[in-house]
Amino acid sequence: MNRRILLWIHLCLSLAYAKLESAKSRRRRDHSLTESTTKMFALYVLQLSFKCELENAARPIQLISREIGGWYRTAMHGRKAMAFVIMSKNSRTELIDRLRPLLDSLYELENYWCFYAPSAIESKHGGIDPMTSRIIEGWDRVGQSREAEDVRHPKGRQA
Repeated sequence: MNRRILLWIHLCLSLAYAKLESAKSRRRRDHSLTESTTKMFALYVLQLSFKCELENAARPIQLISREIGGWYRTAMHGRKAMAFVIMSKNSRTELIDRLRPLLDSLYELENYWCFYAPSAIESKHGGIDPMTSRIIEGWDRVGQSREAEDVRHPKGRQA
């Protein structure tokens, strides 16, 4: 009896693991497809950690924001850290390759991270939190740009 239960549990866990691995490979395949073939907008978070307090890092923040170009919002302000929420058609690696020379040259910058913005986010303070509201705003803009690309524009009448 116990052996049957153990075999059944083993079978269930094996099936669940196989489904998980299948979903992971599908996600990887879908992710690489969107990053390499289609040039749709994506939302990224560029998180910055400074050696000094933010009030003394106005120049590097201004240089970075100028280099980003396009749509971005500042978010997640701390004493020595902040983040940019960036909407870009570039892939994450293309974006960071474009920003890397500037980021590496800034003495005030201790470290930086660039990652995809989460599509669902919750915080302690809800919508009042700048990071949460900026990411939600960014995903709304990404959605609007995708809708605009999907709309067919009628051709003018030819005489």
